Amino acid sequence: MAAGAEVTRVVLVEEPEDAISIAEAHVKVEAGGVYRQTIVTTGAKLQRIETRITHYAQGAQVQADGLYLLNGARHADLTSVVRHVEHDGATSQLIKGVARDTARGVFQGKIVVERGADGTDARMGHHALIASERAEIDAKPELIIYADDVQCAHGNTVGNLDERALFYMQQRGIPADEAQALLTQAFLIEVVDRIKLVSGKGSDTVKGLDNLFRVRGGGTLPADLDATVTGGALEGSNVQVAEEMVDMIAAQRTYEMNTKVLSAADNMLQYLAQAAR
Repeated sequence: MAAGAEVTRVVLVEEPEDAISIAEAHVKVEAGGVYRQTIVTTGAKLQRIETRITHYAQGAQVQADGLYLLNGARHADLTSVVRHVEHDGATSQLIKGVARDTARGVFQGKIVVERGADGTDARMGHHALIASERAEIDAKPELIIYADDVQCAHGNTVGNLDERALFYMQQRGIPADEAQALLTQAFLIEVVDRIKLVSGKGSDTVKGLDNLFRVRGGGTLPADLDATVTGGALEGSNVQVAEEMVDMIAAQRTYEMNTKVLSAADNMLQYLAQAAR
């Protein structure tokens, strides 16, 4: 990427269950460049999607996100290596996923801050849900720091949906399968909401999450839902999240989306919502 350039890359991967695939991308970001990437995948028999990014000059900014939802015997491996070789660079990475049946999800993320890359701000997070007893999720987040004046952090959590939130929603007449799908979608929404599109007038945060995650039988999800996973449990607070979702099911809210990227994302995430049930 040239100095001062801005690129948004959305990778939607939907492969047959018996496919074997390896994909690799190398990105070099020059001074003041902004590179955003979001990978959305449903896995395959054996799948690895690898991204290698280098902050090659001062002030480069990177957002490297991912989302995987796996069922059956599918496998997905999201691997990334981000190298900061110059000062004042910033990296923000958020990966979320769900695995059910006998599926296996893998996240391998590494951020390397080289000597002289002072002023680096690098954040990495991987959070995943296991939706069945035989599903498997393996994660290996790494930070390697050779500079002194930096701000870096990484985190990883794997667990199940909060039983209290599920119970609350079932008390309000929502079937168990649909309640689980709603909470799963709320968990994944954070990654989708971070997608930014570059238009002729600049970058706009993606809106219309209710169009991306349609609820069976109609209704919408709350567009401002802020739910994260800590210690493997859906929080934010749990019952409050469930209450907001129940209230929003009856509300009708629509948003305009007129880009090919969002149309493709819509189709992909409808498939993910069905798989979550």
